Amino acid sequence: MILAARHRSSRLNSHFHAGAGGFSAYIDTCRRLITEGRAEAAVPASVIAGNLPFEHLPGGTVAAGRHTPCRRGIVLIHGLTDSPYLCTALGRHFRDRGFRVMAPLLPGHGTRPGDLLDVRWQEWSAAVAFSADCMAREADEIHLAGISTGATLALLHALDDDRIRSLCLFSPALRLAPKAAWARWHTAYSWMHPPSRWVSLRPDDDPYKYESLCKNAVAQIHSLTRRLAARPESADYPLPLFAAASLDDATVEADATTDFMARARHRNTRCVLYTRHPDQPPPDFPAGRLTLVDSRVPEQHILSSAHTAIVVPPEDPHYGENAPYANCNHYHPHDPERYRACRDPALPAWRGETTMTPPDGGLLRRLTYNPRFAGLASAIDQFFCSLPSPDGNCS
Repeated sequence: MILAARHRSSRLNSHFHAGAGGFSAYIDTCRRLITEGRAEAAVPASVIAGNLPFEHLPGGTVAAGRHTPCRRGIVLIHGLTDSPYLCTALGRHFRDRGFRVMAPLLPGHGTRPGDLLDVRWQEWSAAVAFSADCMAREADEIHLAGISTGATLALLHALDDDRIRSLCLFSPALRLAPKAAWARWHTAYSWMHPPSRWVSLRPDDDPYKYESLCKNAVAQIHSLTRRLAARPESADYPLPLFAAASLDDATVEADATTDFMARARHRNTRCVLYTRHPDQPPPDFPAGRLTLVDSRVPEQHILSSAHTAIVVPPEDPHYGENAPYANCNHYHPHDPERYRACRDPALPAWRGETTMTPPDGGLLRRLTYNPRFAGLASAIDQFFCSLPSPDGNCS
């Protein structure tokens, strides 16, 4: 089997490249990397823009920091196979709340799935450390927010960086299925059979997220989660934490999130869980820490929330309620007929996590947006209002 160009490394994007200068110069470096590293002959400007790191100055009139231009700053870290596009709504939200915002691009991402074949998680960690250093020159308070693997990177970085004030974790990848430990075993023979380096080979029609997944990517996140678990401080995490996760998550183990958040020691820790059973809270959560949200929206044919959905608002032009992209990878390649039908926007379908079974035996599209995003945004605001602030306000 001859692999497509997108399933081979560009040899440009396995290591972190900060470039010369600060975060703005780093964005320029990534623009060149994405332009040269994508598998397409001509890369649309919108695709480059969506995969680029981004930064925002605070919106409106905000208080300056005592030692820096801004009082508060936040670094947004995307997840495995994702891009900074997944952080755009969060970026706007924090900008409008007076935060300085930076969102890096993790090495191996933004170009082609093959660039994850040789990357190591330490390169992702280097991107987070660089961004935190850049933010330290811009804001008195540094906060981190991560999606999935980005949340794990944020947690690990904060254990060694006493400048970090709090963390927001969205669908955090804290524990994978045990079979992830076997992801490295292909290396003994994959040089003879390159497809064996892949968990899945897919069309990759999403310009802002890889649909194909290589085994090395799984091995790296497995190693990262083990590194975090090996740190004694992670057993009862000391910093204020905000988390939002789906109990129906099909990508990571949701029980790991509930266990972790129940043990976290800081009194300002808060957790939002999307569940089909909002009357059945997980056991042993400290009083006042947990909010359960019904993930079912029958009038919109939504059966549950999903790993991919929590940080995306319904109005998102690519992943939102009326957007053209449909995530139907759970039908590929074993059911090509349903795969084609699922991707046809003219055909009705239920939405939810891939483990759901539509009640009428119909089509299922993986949910890619959060119909209750406004409530999530409000919960984030309440969390930050609960934190001690130098000037006493929570704007």
